[in-house]
Amino acid sequence: MDESSLLRVVVSLFCVVLLILFAAWLSKRQGWLKTHENRRIKIIASQRLGARASLLIVSIDNTEIVLGVTPQQINLLHTLDDKKSFQQHLNEANDPS
Repeated sequence: MDESSLLRVVVSLFCVVLLILFAAWLSKRQGWLKTHENRRIKIIASQRLGARASLLIVSIDNTEIVLGVTPQQINLLHTLDDKKSFQQHLNEANDPS
């Protein structure tokens, strides 16, 4: 095997590996690998509050709940029974009237 054919094999192998990596990245980005569409529990949003604490909005059977999560415990902070946004609930709670 001469140098030109070896180079052609290496370049071809490199292209195939890049194509596989691109396909994996694209399928993850597009959500093609997700098979849990009918889950009853879904994480709607999450926000890190510190190194080991976070705030989660979780949907359970069309009821959204707000959870405070630390390594030691999980606290129920609020239940959103209706379909108001979390921002609307905050505005109502902060409205002095």
